[in-house]
Amino acid sequence: EGVGLCMHPRGWAIKATAAICSTRSNASPRGRALKGWRPNAIGMTRLASASASTSGRHRQEDGVHACAGSNTTEIDRSRFTKALRLLAVRVPCSRAAEVRKELKRLRLLLNVPRVKPIVPAPSNPDHERLVLMRREDLDGDGDIEGLLGSIDANGQHGGELTGGHGDHPELQTLVQNGPFALEWYTHQLDYSYWTASQVLRHVLPCSVEEVPSAFETVGHIAHLNLRDDLLPYKRLIGQVILDKNAPRIRTVVNKMGKIENTFRVLPMEVIAGEDDMEAKVIQHRIHFAFNFAEVYWNSRLEQEHARLVSTFQPGQTILDLTAGVGPFAIPAAKKGCTVHANDLNPRCVAYLAKNAKANGVSKIQTYCMDAKDFVRKFVAANPPALAAAEAAIAGDPSSAPPSSRPVPFDHAVMNLPASGVELLTAFKGFLPSSGDGVAASELAMPLVHCYTFGTTATGGHKVDGEVLDSGADSNRDSKKASDAAATRAMMAEVVREAEQVLGCPLDPAKHQVTTREVRDVAPNKRMVLLSFRVPVEVAAGIQ
Repeated sequence: EGVGLCMHPRGWAIKATAAICSTRSNASPRGRALKGWRPNAIGMTRLASASASTSGRHRQEDGVHACAGSNTTEIDRSRFTKALRLLAVRVPCSRAAEVRKELKRLRLLLNVPRVKPIVPAPSNPDHERLVLMRREDLDGDGDIEGLLGSIDANGQHGGELTGGHGDHPELQTLVQNGPFALEWYTHQLDYSYWTASQVLRHVLPCSVEEVPSAFETVGHIAHLNLRDDLLPYKRLIGQVILDKNAPRIRTVVNKMGKIENTFRVLPMEVIAGEDDMEAKVIQHRIHFAFNFAEVYWNSRLEQEHARLVSTFQPGQTILDLTAGVGPFAIPAAKKGCTVHANDLNPRCVAYLAKNAKANGVSKIQTYCMDAKDFVRKFVAANPPALAAAEAAIAGDPSSAPPSSRPVPFDHAVMNLPASGVELLTAFKGFLPSSGDGVAASELAMPLVHCYTFGTTATGGHKVDGEVLDSGADSNRDSKKASDAAATRAMMAEVVREAEQVLGCPLDPAKHQVTTREVRDVAPNKRMVLLSFRVPVEVAAGIQ
């Protein structure tokens, strides 16, 4: 009854009931309102091939968008209110679970995200329950989002949406044997029900092919990095993100450009919520407090912070050349390491000291200077005891007390990917030469952990003789092999860049060279960790 027949460029398609069909006679050229629907014996079924990225999307000229202008935060939330009319089985409370199980077996149980299939019966809430039944046209997130299309071209709501299975033979048997009763139940869906992605798909124009769906969380702050085509709608996007994540999120900011300043501070603007950048973050039971507008912080590195610190041993001495507010330094000190943490940004150093105190950390000393100067000044203030180190060389030099080591630290951390391997010049000639005393201390050299960016090559061209084919016709195995080859080539290039800066080759075994992909930064761009033991000739400046 009331089935609408609409024209799609690929042929005829039926789109739900008249309550859902647009009253416009001409269909969308893209067929967004029609895509993925087909009739069956009971109702409307959504085709499995329907694209999730465009599910429920409608053209702005069809009048279904809740917001028409750019750079506005006004959303007509009433446009997202839907009355979902469902057939239900009314049962005594004691038998609700039994009937729910049986309807699930018959594949008749309601399957709509965030809607409970059992609700109190309005006529007798203390003693009876309604077990809600599924609708053939609503079976999953993509289908429930289709309800947002039930607004006609004049902006009027399409009314209640109905569906049922009253003629299902096994359902009739279940009801008769109960004995139970069938009745209609109307469930109201309002603005609070829909996810941020679902709302944004319906308030942004159809020219926006992909809505923002992810953001970094920094305490109460949501940090977005919007594409250029989304900037005219940034405040609308910010408001939706705020609506859907409150009260956890109180401030929404957008990155305004690349990090090009000396202190690695993100250029950003508040696009929704409070103008409050004082963030509080907890990572692995470590508390950090800082002003996000004044320091560098990346929440996506939480697991990497913990992983690297797990390689340190209690009693070791750690140099953190670009410490920030302490995501590596404070956990290392909590572990029992002696940490010397440096950052060029005085605000980072101030928050680092504050965070160390708040976490009860005492084995940490802070510095504020250039990373290269920091290494040399630290070594000058803690002169290596080269002669005393001779006795430790025969055994494990790292187990010797600091006063008898040829180098006064065990690990050096450099988390400044934008500068990458360029900072490795800090280790050229940092250790005074003492003839054979230094040469014999190869194993006692510190391990350097340098974060940098690497790029992967794609498109079927060669890198170091390996063909990297990522074409659409590649099968899964060849794609996997291609990705592995691209990663190997990227890692090899990172090592070569480090060798050029150091002026010395890195032997994989002798210098314990390892590379690790940390995370994706952008298409074909990766954050990489290069770890190696400093060559003696580099440390002594005699390469």
